[in-house]
Amino acid sequence: MNIYTSIPPKVSRFVDGQDVGNLWTRMCVNSWLEAGYTIYSVNSEKESSSIASLYPDVNIIEVNRDGSHIVGRPLVYISDIIKLAIQSNQRYFALVNADIMISKDASAALKGWIPENGFAYSTRLDIDDLSGKNPRVHGGVDFLILETKDVVEIDLPDILFGTPWWDYWLPISLNCRGINGRRLIKNNAPVITHLFHDERWSHTDLFDNFNLFIAELIKAVQQRDRLPSYSYKIDANTGLPGSMLSIILEYARTSSGLIHQLNPSIEL
Repeated sequence: MNIYTSIPPKVSRFVDGQDVGNLWTRMCVNSWLEAGYTIYSVNSEKESSSIASLYPDVNIIEVNRDGSHIVGRPLVYISDIIKLAIQSNQRYFALVNADIMISKDASAALKGWIPENGFAYSTRLDIDDLSGKNPRVHGGVDFLILETKDVVEIDLPDILFGTPWWDYWLPISLNCRGINGRRLIKNNAPVITHLFHDERWSHTDLFDNFNLFIAELIKAVQQRDRLPSYSYKIDANTGLPGSMLSIILEYARTSSGLIHQLNPSIEL
């Protein structure tokens, strides 16, 4: 299975005063390879040659637009990544944030594994050092396995990969279209880990992307008559699917969500 990400040429992660960012990225890449994935990193032309030299075992796809004019970094768009995945004509593909490592036990279990139907995803364990110190669950969705046919008809917003809300938009957009998911766990814990760092997005990123997120959900609501009737319940006061309204309110309050209540866990 192909796995898509966007690896930056320089990653800074400090543990006890030492920058282990590039070492951590190498560990992440190795974990994807150990899980049997063929890796594609989608990068701006500003970064593609650097990534190719740093990671010869990663396939680089260069795109001709990025978010430099918005965030001052050449981040790529999640819409461009998904379009490239669709064009590969594979039945399934995976998405992962570049600083996410698949746990060793999960890597073995994921080899050749595909969802029986719908999509699968994992939240993450934040850790404080390379040994896995102080693991704690974070609610963000940083790893997904998707059936290509399920994303072909989704309207793709121009949210930059690596900024807030793309990871909530995608599973909820699928849920709103009646496509169910499962949250992956191994030994009753998330299957991915993340070396903790302070958030690097701005409040502008947060609010601008939230507006895009809401706009995409409204589109899904407008298409609700195409969904089977059992996949939603209309709230009499708002005209919105009640579960979707709950999601929007919860996300507005807490920036994490009810995704995990809508998509039950499955042990690998």
